Amino acid sequence: MLGLETQENINVQSHEHCRLGKWYYGDLPTQVKSRDTFKRLEEPHKEVHHYAKVAVDYYGKGDMGLVSSKPLYN
Repeated sequence: MLGLETQENINVQSHEHCRLGKWYYGDLPTQVKSRDTFKRLEEPHKEVHHYAKVAVDYYGKGDMGLVSSKPLYN
């Protein structure tokens, strides 16, 4: 989005397939997965991927004003 790549080269991975997602949804001990702090990580992590996709979509439409200035969340 800094003009260093084309939109075709920008790949927003799913929250399950990025490095954090592979760890989070991987084979972890129950004592890790059962912690509240671990469970609270899932939704913000999903949101990061969602809003990254929204930003890439705006970028792909050539709408850099919205990418840089419009809040993407409510």
